[in-house]
Amino acid sequence: MKRLKKTTKTKRQITAKIRDRAKEIDEEKSVRKSAEFQTYIIWKSLPAMLKGVNRATLEKFGIDDELSILMLEIKTQTEFAKRFKIKIGTCTEWNKILIDENLIYGSIKRWAKMITPNVIMALGKTAMKTGKAPEVMAWLKIIEDFKDKSEADASEDLKEIMKKMDKLLP
Repeated sequence: MKRLKKTTKTKRQITAKIRDRAKEIDEEKSVRKSAEFQTYIIWKSLPAMLKGVNRATLEKFGIDDELSILMLEIKTQTEFAKRFKIKIGTCTEWNKILIDENLIYGSIKRWAKMITPNVIMALGKTAMKTGKAPEVMAWLKIIEDFKDKSEADASEDLKEIMKKMDKLLP
Protein backbone atom coordinates (compact mmCIF):
# COMPACT_ATOMS: atom_id res chain seq x y z
CA MET A 1 0.00 0.00 0.00
CA LYS A 2 2.87 2.38 0.73
CA ARG A 3 4.20 1.83 -2.80
CA LEU A 4 0.85 2.80 -4.32
CA LYS A 5 0.72 6.01 -2.31
CA LYS A 6 4.31 6.85 -3.29
CA THR A 7 3.51 6.27 -6.97
CA THR A 8 0.38 8.41 -6.75
CA LYS A 9 2.34 11.15 -5.04
CA THR A 10 5.02 10.93 -7.70
CA LYS A 11 2.43 11.24 -10.49
CA ARG A 12 0.93 14.24 -8.74
CA GLN A 13 4.35 15.81 -8.26
CA ILE A 14 5.25 15.33 -11.92
CA THR A 15 1.88 16.71 -13.04
CA ALA A 16 2.29 19.68 -10.68
CA LYS A 17 5.79 20.36 -12.01
CA ILE A 18 4.54 20.29 -15.60
CA ARG A 19 1.63 22.57 -14.70
CA ASP A 20 3.90 24.98 -12.79
CA ARG A 21 6.46 25.10 -15.60
CA ALA A 22 3.68 25.62 -18.15
CA LYS A 23 2.38 28.53 -16.07
CA GLU A 24 5.87 30.06 -15.92
CA ILE A 25 6.13 29.74 -19.69
CA ASP A 26 2.64 31.23 -20.05
CA GLU A 27 3.93 34.33 -18.24
CA GLU A 28 7.37 34.44 -19.93
CA LYS A 29 6.17 33.89 -23.47
CA SER A 30 2.66 35.30 -23.15
CA VAL A 31 1.02 31.98 -24.02
CA ARG A 32 -2.70 32.42 -24.49
CA LYS A 33 -5.20 29.76 -23.45
CA SER A 34 -3.17 28.43 -20.54
CA ALA A 35 -5.41 25.43 -19.77
CA GLU A 36 -5.37 24.32 -23.41
CA PHE A 37 -1.59 24.72 -23.52
CA GLN A 38 -1.18 22.46 -20.48
CA THR A 39 -3.51 19.92 -22.06
CA TYR A 40 -1.51 20.15 -25.29
CA ILE A 41 1.68 19.29 -23.40
CA ILE A 42 0.03 16.11 -22.11
CA TRP A 43 -1.35 15.20 -25.54
CA LYS A 44 1.99 15.75 -27.32
CA SER A 45 3.76 13.50 -24.81
CA LEU A 46 1.54 10.52 -25.56
CA PRO A 47 2.84 7.96 -28.07
CA ALA A 48 1.57 8.47 -31.61
CA MET A 49 1.08 4.73 -32.10
CA LEU A 50 -1.57 4.74 -29.34
CA LYS A 51 -3.50 7.75 -30.59
CA GLY A 52 -6.84 6.63 -31.98
CA VAL A 53 -6.61 3.14 -30.43
CA ASN A 54 -9.77 1.86 -28.73
CA ARG A 55 -10.19 1.92 -24.95
CA ALA A 56 -9.96 -1.87 -24.49
CA THR A 57 -6.58 -1.99 -26.22
CA LEU A 58 -5.30 0.92 -24.14
CA GLU A 59 -6.39 -0.85 -20.97
CA LYS A 60 -4.50 -3.98 -22.09
CA PHE A 61 -1.38 -1.79 -22.23
CA GLY A 62 -2.13 -0.72 -18.66
CA ILE A 63 -3.40 2.73 -19.57
CA ASP A 64 -6.56 3.22 -17.57
CA ASP A 65 -6.17 6.85 -16.56
CA GLU A 66 -9.27 8.66 -17.84
CA LEU A 67 -7.36 11.78 -18.91
CA SER A 68 -4.87 9.75 -20.94
CA ILE A 69 -7.65 7.76 -22.60
CA LEU A 70 -9.50 10.96 -23.54
CA MET A 71 -6.31 12.50 -24.91
CA LEU A 72 -5.50 9.38 -26.92
CA GLU A 73 -8.84 9.69 -28.72
CA ILE A 74 -7.36 12.72 -30.49
CA LYS A 75 -5.26 11.49 -33.42
CA THR A 76 -3.82 14.63 -35.00
CA GLN A 77 -2.83 18.17 -34.18
CA THR A 78 -5.67 19.39 -36.41
CA GLU A 79 -8.17 17.31 -34.40
CA PHE A 80 -6.71 18.74 -31.19
CA ALA A 81 -7.14 22.29 -32.51
CA LYS A 82 -10.77 21.61 -33.49
CA ARG A 83 -11.62 19.87 -30.22
CA PHE A 84 -10.24 22.73 -28.11
CA LYS A 85 -11.34 25.50 -30.48
CA ILE A 86 -7.89 26.89 -31.15
CA LYS A 87 -6.14 27.83 -34.38
CA ILE A 88 -3.72 25.33 -35.93
CA GLY A 89 -1.13 28.12 -35.92
CA THR A 90 -1.38 28.23 -32.13
CA CYS A 91 -0.41 24.55 -32.00
CA THR A 92 2.55 25.30 -34.26
CA GLU A 93 3.67 28.09 -31.91
CA TRP A 94 3.25 25.79 -28.92
CA ASN A 95 5.38 23.11 -30.61
CA LYS A 96 8.27 25.58 -30.72
CA ILE A 97 7.82 26.34 -27.01
CA LEU A 98 7.67 22.63 -26.15
CA ILE A 99 10.98 22.05 -27.91
CA ASP A 100 12.67 25.19 -26.56
CA GLU A 101 11.58 24.47 -22.98
CA ASN A 102 11.92 20.65 -23.11
CA LEU A 103 8.45 20.14 -21.61
CA ILE A 104 7.60 16.79 -23.15
CA TYR A 105 9.92 14.54 -21.12
CA GLY A 106 8.29 15.20 -17.73
CA SER A 107 4.88 14.52 -19.16
CA ILE A 108 6.10 11.31 -20.80
CA LYS A 109 7.33 10.07 -17.43
CA ARG A 110 3.90 10.73 -15.93
CA TRP A 111 1.95 8.44 -18.24
CA ALA A 112 4.79 5.95 -18.72
CA LYS A 113 4.99 5.17 -15.02
CA MET A 114 1.44 3.83 -15.25
CA ILE A 115 2.56 0.97 -17.50
CA THR A 116 5.76 0.10 -15.62
CA PRO A 117 4.13 -2.99 -14.03
CA ASN A 118 3.54 -4.37 -17.54
CA VAL A 119 7.16 -3.65 -18.47
CA ILE A 120 8.34 -5.47 -15.35
CA MET A 121 6.20 -8.45 -16.34
CA ALA A 122 7.76 -8.36 -19.81
CA LEU A 123 11.19 -8.29 -18.15
CA GLY A 124 10.35 -11.49 -16.32
CA LYS A 125 9.06 -13.18 -19.45
CA THR A 126 12.03 -12.03 -21.52
CA ALA A 127 14.56 -12.99 -18.86
CA MET A 128 13.04 -16.47 -18.48
CA LYS A 129 12.74 -16.98 -22.24
CA THR A 130 16.01 -15.53 -23.56
CA GLY A 131 18.05 -14.43 -20.56
CA LYS A 132 18.37 -10.96 -22.14
CA ALA A 133 16.50 -7.81 -21.26
CA PRO A 134 18.41 -4.70 -22.40
CA GLU A 135 15.24 -2.95 -23.56
CA VAL A 136 13.69 -3.29 -20.15
CA MET A 137 16.85 -2.07 -18.44
CA ALA A 138 16.78 0.98 -20.69
CA TRP A 139 13.15 1.52 -19.70
CA LEU A 140 13.96 1.31 -16.00
CA LYS A 141 16.81 3.80 -16.41
CA ILE A 142 14.75 6.28 -18.41
CA ILE A 143 11.38 6.04 -16.69
CA GLU A 144 12.18 4.87 -13.18
CA ASP A 145 15.54 6.67 -12.79
CA PHE A 146 17.19 3.32 -12.06
CA LYS A 147 20.97 3.31 -11.79
CA ASP A 148 22.98 0.15 -11.85
CA LYS A 149 25.88 -0.22 -9.44
CA SER A 150 28.58 1.04 -11.82
CA GLU A 151 26.59 4.21 -12.63
CA ALA A 152 25.88 4.85 -8.96
CA ASP A 153 29.58 4.39 -8.13
CA ALA A 154 30.60 6.74 -10.96
CA SER A 155 28.15 9.33 -9.70
CA GLU A 156 29.60 9.12 -6.19
CA ASP A 157 33.14 9.36 -7.57
CA LEU A 158 32.17 12.48 -9.49
CA LYS A 159 30.69 14.03 -6.34
CA GLU A 160 33.93 13.36 -4.46
CA ILE A 161 36.01 14.93 -7.25
CA MET A 162 33.75 17.99 -7.26
CA LYS A 163 34.14 18.38 -3.48
CA LYS A 164 37.94 18.19 -3.79
CA MET A 165 37.91 20.75 -6.60
CA ASP A 166 35.74 23.12 -4.52
CA LYS A 167 38.35 22.96 -1.74
CA LEU A 168 41.12 23.87 -4.18
CA LEU A 169 39.35 26.93 -5.53
CA PRO A 170 39.96 30.26 -3.74
